Amino acid sequence: MKQVLYGLLFMMVLSSCRSTSMDSMEDIRIMVGFIIQSNSYVTVTVENSYGTIVQTVIENKPLSAGQHTIEIDSSDLIEGVYFCKLYTGRTANSVSEVQVIRMILINYQP
Repeated sequence: MKQVLYGLLFMMVLSSCRSTSMDSMEDIRIMVGFIIQSNSYVTVTVENSYGTIVQTVIENKPLSAGQHTIEIDSSDLIEGVYFCKLYTGRTANSVSEVQVIRMILINYQP
């Protein structure tokens, strides 16, 4: 069995609410971290539950092997289910690996 460390490793959501009434997700910081085993071209997208790309965070960016962290702009996102997809490839516009994590954004006020 092949163990793959290539792709998404962790995701953390940091909330920094500035008001008591949050109508959008603009006060939420979404940090996504991942590890890649070798130098690769990386694309990271955010898709809604219909499969429509709502944001391209990184597009065909060459990254070195190791741990990386990116921030997703949540100002245009509303409550719902989203999929963060990480595409990696050896050359630009090629895909050799796809990793997906599900994100659920909710307006939680205790």
